[in-house]
Order: sequence, then C-alpha cells, then structure tokens
Amino acid sequence: MPFVAIFGAETPLGLKLTGAVTGVLTIPVLYALARVLFDSKRIAAFAALFAAISFWHIFFNRFGERVTLLTLITTLLFYFYWRALFPRSESDYRAHLLAGVMLALALYTYPGSRVLPFALIFLTTFGIITDRSRARFHLRGIAITLAIAAILFFPLGFYFLQHPDDFIG
Repeated sequence: MPFVAIFGAETPLGLKLTGAVTGVLTIPVLYALARVLFDSKRIAAFAALFAAISFWHIFFNRFGERVTLLTLITTLLFYFYWRALFPRSESDYRAHLLAGVMLALALYTYPGSRVLPFALIFLTTFGIITDRSRARFHLRGIAITLAIAAILFFPLGFYFLQHPDDFIG
C-alpha cells in the first residue's frame, strides 16, 4: 500500500487514505463492468450509485479493510475477462493477459479470492455453451489467463507449499 509506505503504519491516515482511494476507484470500474455486462448506461449508473451509497462499501472503505482492495481488483478482473470472452478480434488476447494479472493480484490480496479461478472457468463454460463455434478461442483464452496468474502467483504459491499452515490459516 503506497499510502502506508508514505505516511507510516503508525498513523491511521495511511490506511484511511488507501481505503478512500480504493473505494472511489471502485465506483467507475463497477460502472464500466455493468456497462459491458448489460449494455446499458442506465443499469450501469444505478449499479455505481447503489455501490456508492452502500453501507458495506462505505463502512469497509472508511476503516481501511483489505477486502475493499479485493472488491476493486475483482471488479477489474471480471471486466477484463468479460471483454476477453467477447473481443473485437479473434487474435486479441490482451484482455486475457490483463485478466490473468488481476487474478494474480486478487490471489495476493485476500484469501477469499481462491475461488475466483473457478468463477472464470464457469464463465468460460458459459461462453462455450452460448457460442460453440468459438470454443477453441475460449479454451485458449482461459489457458492464457490461468497461466499468467500462475506465473505471477508462483512466489506465494511456492511459499505456501513450504508453509501449508499459512495457506490453511
């Protein structure tokens, strides 16, 4: 957290500023995700509005809980992965690469993110079922996403192999 590094862990300002910035950044990212999911500016605006006034969003960001960073990263992950499922061209794998980076960041951020690879596999299955002609593209894309995440997650994964109690705890 850059604000903790700047202001120090002894002062609450570092955590509160991190929470505030994370909370504010989550709103436009959620708008973008809802916009690509539903193809509607109105639904995206309502999603962003309801997130902005949500008790839990305000509460966790105000106290600088690390779960708020997971909310931002997970929203970015699903935004990039949804864009990857329906790309502008079949040879464009940039969204898969970015989704892999976001997945790795999420895995570093919070233990609850360990279910996210299964969610991506579920979305890929949905993509294959709805458009069987692009099944090979979807399988190649999920392989790229998971490979990027595995490469970036390798140091922490190696640590967990050496210290399984930390993984479970």
